[in-house]
Amino acid sequence: MIYIYNSFSRSIEELRTINKKKVGLYTCGPTVYSELHIGHARTFIFFDIFKRFLIKKGYSILHVQNFTDIDEKITRVAKNKKINERQLTEFIINEYHKDMEKLKIFKPDIEPLTSEYIQEIDKAINEMKNKSLLYKNGMDLFFDLSKIPNFITKIKYILDKSFPEELEKNNEMQNFIIWRYDDCSPYHIASGKGVPGWHVECYAMVNKNLGIPFDIQGGGTDLIYPHHIYEDAISIGIKDTEFARYYMHVAHLQFENRKMSKSDVNIIYLKDLLNKYGPDVVRLYLEASIHYREILSFSDKDITDMAIRIKSIKDKIKTIMEEKGGSSSIKMEILKNFYGKLEYDIDIPSAFTEFEQNIDLCLKNGVADIDKFKKEVEDISFILGVDFI
Repeated sequence: MIYIYNSFSRSIEELRTINKKKVGLYTCGPTVYSELHIGHARTFIFFDIFKRFLIKKGYSILHVQNFTDIDEKITRVAKNKKINERQLTEFIINEYHKDMEKLKIFKPDIEPLTSEYIQEIDKAINEMKNKSLLYKNGMDLFFDLSKIPNFITKIKYILDKSFPEELEKNNEMQNFIIWRYDDCSPYHIASGKGVPGWHVECYAMVNKNLGIPFDIQGGGTDLIYPHHIYEDAISIGIKDTEFARYYMHVAHLQFENRKMSKSDVNIIYLKDLLNKYGPDVVRLYLEASIHYREILSFSDKDITDMAIRIKSIKDKIKTIMEEKGGSSSIKMEILKNFYGKLEYDIDIPSAFTEFEQNIDLCLKNGVADIDKFKKEVEDISFILGVDFI
């Protein structure tokens, strides 16, 4: 059995998928106006390891991850660079794919673009209109939260532990925009020219590709409110069902005692860290240093220490393999011990430490079955996305 933390229920729950041994996973991808920083990478790597673990546990996964390619930031950056928006978004998406390939991250099965889902967004808007969930403010369309019974209470429950500061700032929850009128926009629906609100974009993509409800909504903790909560409001309003069964969120990364953020110009670009340390160190530093639900404070010393740990493990495994395991009769359950840590709250740091300690014991005592040892190390290498053998 696998147990995961559900951000909406604020509890650890057994993973029970809608269809046995099949997982519908949606993760929120980047808004494509600038290259990735390592805060983004932490989220993407976590869900890659999670997917790899599920595969080894016998699950099949349908993974959808979007690109937001309609946004005011894209318009502003393209204008500053004196290129059109399509040129900018295509360049950033191409660079994103290069970075993901270097990190050995499995590509999602479907990567929808907002600009390609205007028809589905229009359909969702019409459904909301038919259920009297929307109202006009000028030419813009807004979602009326008061139409969803007890939803404000639900929001406050979720935020109470996840984002108490947001709860304090937003004691009166705001209605949110669904379609912003813009006479210059190339996008046109029944309500007129304009651009979609952020939350209805992902709703439409999920509804088209996974169906609602689906199994797992993933992303960074900054997406809990308002994005994922408001997606849920749309789903309840249209379909009278919650958007997803489980919500998994990766804590943000701090640099210089502040959250890493493009808007604060407080970032380390992923490309720079990859060039300096390589994918193995970047993957395990971001995921095995501290639990995914805990804030990670970037440190040059800590990432250097992780590089040393990884090299030490690889050297020890090489020695064990060269010595054909030695003459021990001790049977080490390396994979079983590793799985045990991941099966409860996807505890990658504990799983990695368990693996490290087991390798030390194998080096000290020898290995009874070298073929079994090799296979189990290969399985762990697959899950972590790091070639230890």
